[in-house]
Amino acid sequence: MKFQHILASFLMVTLFVSCRGKEEDAPQKPSLTVPSTYNGADFTNNAVDELALGTSLESLVTEMKKGNTSTTTLVSATLKNIYTAGSVSLSNTSVAGFRDAVSANDGYFDQMVLASGKTWTPETPTIGSTGGVYGAYLFDENGVEYTQVIEKGLYTASFYNRLLSLTSGNFDVAAVDQAIALFGAHPNFVNSNNKTLHATDFDRFSAGYVARRDKNDGTGFYTTAKYNFIKTRAAIEAGADYSSEKATALQAIKMNWEKGVMATICNYANDAQSNLSLTSPTATTDAKALHSISEIAGFLSGWSYIAESDRIVTDAQLADCFGFVNYTTTGTPSIYLFQTDRVNQISKLTSLRTKLKQVYGFSDQDLIDFNTDWVSSQAR
Repeated sequence: MKFQHILASFLMVTLFVSCRGKEEDAPQKPSLTVPSTYNGADFTNNAVDELALGTSLESLVTEMKKGNTSTTTLVSATLKNIYTAGSVSLSNTSVAGFRDAVSANDGYFDQMVLASGKTWTPETPTIGSTGGVYGAYLFDENGVEYTQVIEKGLYTASFYNRLLSLTSGNFDVAAVDQAIALFGAHPNFVNSNNKTLHATDFDRFSAGYVARRDKNDGTGFYTTAKYNFIKTRAAIEAGADYSSEKATALQAIKMNWEKGVMATICNYANDAQSNLSLTSPTATTDAKALHSISEIAGFLSGWSYIAESDRIVTDAQLADCFGFVNYTTTGTPSIYLFQTDRVNQISKLTSLRTKLKQVYGFSDQDLIDFNTDWVSSQAR
């Protein structure tokens, strides 16, 4: 009996050593090599549809901004035709709720048309009031500049939404090119929206704003997104063994896209607060403040139409942020109050920055840094 116990113990030790040896002998997966630059040789061909979406948005913005002249009346059909043009259009890539808000009867386009061709001064809306041009911008009677709500909303409700559809399928090398175009970047990743210095590869859309918030010190939102676009492609080209690296990189792209936009909201909140706090405000400075707040409303509304599971900010946190700028996607906004009741409204913009600081883990220094346009400051 004792011999059998000894034999059993010997066999167990032998088996353990044998298995351990096999584990130690198994080849280890090499670390993923991430290049310093992105191979964009096929970018234009791979991202035809996404680049066309960008062109459509630029055309739409140009058309909407015609309403900033009080002698020009916008045409709803023209706006809607640009929005729906193409087999891959701004309309059919938009989240359904945002698409309805923009283009349905009495939607944002129709509200812009109603306000166009007139002038306006911020006041409590009355029956029959329609808004008009104030300063250099077209507002509805509630102080909303829908040009900004639509443009900034589409960055996410259309472009980011299309990115999500790409990541839900076979995300290959071509899809990385498409994602870069949706972000608004170029394979050269110049980290600048300066068209003068970068005539063909400047950053647009979300990327253009994220670049402004990047100090170009190697740790910013744009720089981190760039690294992870390159890493995503490297992981795809390295094969299936690197699927986890690919997934991690894609998640980092999404997070830095969102954080960079929210940093921009902090910037615009500061700009609006500065203009509203002037001791001698003018129609020009007040209009700039309402313009900045409408941009904030647009950025926020775009993210609000993305599923909560696909963003950092929660529905409840977004609701708080909307409240801080007197905007809603389901009721009647009251952005005009920032001009007519500024004493009681200005502090809301500080609350907005504080809320975003909490949600995204921004530091006090971050909030200070966000006030700077680093592309302009560094002349890059």
